[in-house]
Amino acid sequence: MHIVSWNVASWPTTIKLIRQSYGTLERYLERHGVDILCLQEVKCTRRALAEEPRAAGARVAGFDTFWGYNKQQGPQAGFNGVATFAKQGLTEAADGEPLRERALDEQGRCLLTLHGDLAIFNVYVPTSSRGLRQKMRFLQALTRAARRVKSERPGRKVIIAGDLNVAYRGEDMCYVYRRVHLPSLLAQERRLEQPHRHPHDQQQDLPPQQEQHQPRPDASPVHAELQQHQAAAAVPAHIIRKVAAAAPAVMYMLQHKESKVVLGRKSGNSAAYTRLNDTLVVTCRLPDGSSFTLKDKFEDEGDVSRSVGLDEVAQVVEDEEVGGVRKYVAKPEGYIAMYILLQLMEAAGHGLSSHEAVTLANCCGVSNSAPCTRHWLWQVQAPEDAVEGAGLGLVDSFVWAHPTAQGRFTCWEQFRSMRYENKGARIDYILVDPALLGRLVKGPPLQGGLPSENVLPTSAKAALRMAVGLVHEGDQGRYEPAPFDGSGISDAPQHVLDRQFVAPHTGIIYTPPKFSDHVAVSIVLDEKSCGDGTAGNRSSACLIPAPLALQRDPATRRTQPHAQQQTILSVMANRQASLSSNPSDRPSDRSDDKVPSMNSSDKLAAQARPVVSAKGGGKKRPTPAPVKGQRSILSMFSKKARTEQQP
Repeated sequence: MHIVSWNVASWPTTIKLIRQSYGTLERYLERHGVDILCLQEVKCTRRALAEEPRAAGARVAGFDTFWGYNKQQGPQAGFNGVATFAKQGLTEAADGEPLRERALDEQGRCLLTLHGDLAIFNVYVPTSSRGLRQKMRFLQALTRAARRVKSERPGRKVIIAGDLNVAYRGEDMCYVYRRVHLPSLLAQERRLEQPHRHPHDQQQDLPPQQEQHQPRPDASPVHAELQQHQAAAAVPAHIIRKVAAAAPAVMYMLQHKESKVVLGRKSGNSAAYTRLNDTLVVTCRLPDGSSFTLKDKFEDEGDVSRSVGLDEVAQVVEDEEVGGVRKYVAKPEGYIAMYILLQLMEAAGHGLSSHEAVTLANCCGVSNSAPCTRHWLWQVQAPEDAVEGAGLGLVDSFVWAHPTAQGRFTCWEQFRSMRYENKGARIDYILVDPALLGRLVKGPPLQGGLPSENVLPTSAKAALRMAVGLVHEGDQGRYEPAPFDGSGISDAPQHVLDRQFVAPHTGIIYTPPKFSDHVAVSIVLDEKSCGDGTAGNRSSACLIPAPLALQRDPATRRTQPHAQQQTILSVMANRQASLSSNPSDRPSDRSDDKVPSMNSSDKLAAQARPVVSAKGGGKKRPTPAPVKGQRSILSMFSKKARTEQQP
């Protein structure tokens, strides 16, 4: 079974591009060999799914589709949204409100589908920019929902698939986006200058062990600081000395900086290559009185604080659960973004080479995701009895299959064409129940290597090649970045687009950059013990032992607005067919006797007459007056039922 998860960043746009390149969505899914597809950020409204299901990609031959759509009103309407496509016979029920918290469920960020003993949560986690409290509330509700669903059926196995908006390991993001703890680096420089050192200090300088794929203990501030001191000990001495030499000027510049607003297109700036929203640029003053401007643009002052400074950045909120205030730390004290530190060191005259920068980040760089979100992702991978209320024992399928892979990211900043430099992050996951590990298949090895140049498939260079569409040695043509004229991403040749199709595997599917700023992730679950896979010949050892009948409970029906519309249309089609076959049932040809069409609600409303509620005192509601020759939908259902019961 091939399960794929993909943040499409607007399904209407993506499906349009798919149809342009491959004719139909069905053909595209067939070439990928998809059995279950989880989509995030679909941005489809309930109305669009109900009224234009084919255009919205809600009706796919051979698949059942389920949708979690945004129910909010106002500016957020139409955003977010998740969808799960499953081959027919694989699903028995769905729930678009599985978190059991209305404020979270109405955002359309989580969709649960049940496939026998398998339960899949398709999730699109809020970004930290919406507030860490909101994000942590969502993640904690997701943990509770997963535990509840597992407990409802003995032997049920849970998968969490989607865009988690968290990079929990340092290697899950490009080295320039990681953070380093500057005080630990300076403390290490002081140790280097000590001529006679205590054996305990020497032990602290030993390189830390390779990070294993296992949940970390609860990282208190003291424990986290100790880890950083140990990590700094692995940094080569010459890099430590460069950082120390630049430190006085770096500290001065961090204390003497100012922000300036750059107007965006919304504010009337029509200059070429201008961002939509206003941004900030930061200018720093050096000790000699000169100044320089950082290359990067920042969203707001909070973004500046998180990146250009050493102070702690936190959100303090009232929390009813703890009966007081709770602090959510976005950036701990002493940490600075690598891409900022590198620019400041260059301005101070002590710049690092690319190799030195990578070495520094690999030794002691941590993810820039908020510590509480990283900790959550470690916790859900802990055994269920290891962390009270949080452990689920889930396994990061990519790390399980490719523990030594470098630079394998799933999302890049599209506006700055970062995919073509492979400066991204891995924030899309398929977390697998430990009971499924016996079925999890790695598939073919990683691609992108260059045997003639001794470039290993696990290397960062191989990852860069895959990101730009170079799969095999000798490939001609690649994905090209958008030109700086505002024309957008250019169309890639068809043979380059076709390189996304590889054998089903557990890992990353490098979908084209024009389709989305994310690529897809996938897993393969073994079903070899399932007989020949035909109905009635599937072993009880199967993941999904038999073709499942899709339930029509209210929760499932709400996830299929396109199917509800189809039911009404099919009834009207049956009505038309019966009229054609039985002349006595046909209405008169006179215009005033014709049956009003489904789109004649405005005409019927004009003929409405008020009816008072039987309870009395209620509001009067209009009921359409009878129209000669018209039959109610209810009567048509009754007639259809009687016809089906006849021998």
